[in-house]
Amino acid sequence: MPLPRAAVVPVSVFDLKSTATYRRGRRRLLSVLLAACKRTSVVSLCLFPLALTYAQEPHKPLITLDGNEISGTPHSQYVEALLTQAYDKVGYRVRFEPMPLARSFLEANDGVLDGLRARMQGVEKTYPNLVPVPYPLFEFRTLLIADRRRCGICDLSQLSHLVTLRGALSQQAYFSGMSSTPEIREVTHPNTALDMLAAQRTQAAVLPEPLIPPAFYRQSAHWITYPLDTALDFHYLHKRHQAFAQKLGKVLQEMDDKGEIGQLRQEFGIVPPFEQLRRQSIGSVNAVSSEWEDYTDTADGTYWQILKASLKDKGIKVKHAVTNWKRAKADFMAGKYDMLVGAYEFEIPGEKLLSNLHIDYEQPVIAIGADKANLHALLAGQINGNACHVLGYEFAQWLPKNINIYESSNLRDCFNLLSKGRLDMVVDYDFNLSDAAKTKYQTVEVRESLPVFVVFHSDQRGRLLHHYFEQGFRTLIMNGEAAALFPGPNSYETALLEVLSKEE
Repeated sequence: MPLPRAAVVPVSVFDLKSTATYRRGRRRLLSVLLAACKRTSVVSLCLFPLALTYAQEPHKPLITLDGNEISGTPHSQYVEALLTQAYDKVGYRVRFEPMPLARSFLEANDGVLDGLRARMQGVEKTYPNLVPVPYPLFEFRTLLIADRRRCGICDLSQLSHLVTLRGALSQQAYFSGMSSTPEIREVTHPNTALDMLAAQRTQAAVLPEPLIPPAFYRQSAHWITYPLDTALDFHYLHKRHQAFAQKLGKVLQEMDDKGEIGQLRQEFGIVPPFEQLRRQSIGSVNAVSSEWEDYTDTADGTYWQILKASLKDKGIKVKHAVTNWKRAKADFMAGKYDMLVGAYEFEIPGEKLLSNLHIDYEQPVIAIGADKANLHALLAGQINGNACHVLGYEFAQWLPKNINIYESSNLRDCFNLLSKGRLDMVVDYDFNLSDAAKTKYQTVEVRESLPVFVVFHSDQRGRLLHHYFEQGFRTLIMNGEAAALFPGPNSYETALLEVLSKEE
């Protein structure tokens, strides 16, 4: 039904300011709406004055900062939560206005914005109207992101072209210090760079880590990240707030001293600056895995040699243990070991830390049975059946629900059940099939070849160990020493660790 004529008010609540005019207009709007409510049964019209009556009026001065075009990144959530709390302590409220990165620098330098949430140290040299708040918010990395299937460890020296973000000073500073660089294309939004990477329209993307959405990494197990550089981020204000910047810096330091910032870091998964990690002494560490021939079954196994060689220069001694895979994962999660070796990405809870470099590429997972047509029907969910795999291998997630899963402590028992007709399939890898089994049985691929990793705890000791392993293992690969640690040339080639030439 049409609104009563009396409800048409020549006042817009959205145009009113926090002044006496606002208050008079608000009272007038309320009285008219309440009068209209008495003469009509429109429920929403009656509820609106009540909501407006209890709406909070602005009571603190407003600070406007740039916002993030990518919602939900841990760094953006951390900074916005931290600054909101800090400004509240000094009697201000904050509004975050989303805008492109390059534009935000200009808006803040011109005074349109009051400042920038978080930017790399030294921004004031390029934008002289900006002053840093004297407290480092976090340490961030400039990351190279690529598909490890296309370029192995994807070292920058291997690449002929990449994409970066226009206006990202950290990467501009990094590339300006290089004697030669790949062909670089700049885009205005991080998502554009990531979309180009996913579509294989570029070999790699180089972006500040805080601008990469966590969801991107979950799109594929094949993404590899490589930190090119690290820098500190500070909060910046326009120079008209220079005196206030010093006051805010003291507030942030007080929050740090009280542990409030540490709690926020923990909540959003923001790691402390690396210099804090480096103060620790590691000494010796222990690692655990399952028993895999040539890789972990002896002290000279490939994976144990990789760990020892990667950490040797840091004076870290590695002890190792072998058990069934289910127990290995459980013991690592319980904190009995510093490292778990040979895990798929999906096997590890989010609070643990995967190596950026894969230690190997596992062969495709296959279904093994007497009849290929029957295997296809089982995997398509068309018929019910029974399958067996080794204890602790989480293959069930790749199989349809019509298949009952049995776990065995060893593969031999699975094949015994298959040979007796008590199973429809065994799920494992081709390299575990004997020549006789390859002749007797048919196979169908269940899952493509995937990378496997070394896993660390996410505490300070684990993060430092992770850093040392990454550094040492990349050096081994780049100088050609890693290849000799594998059982043979073919096994190193299938591990996808080779350093490729730019032409490749």
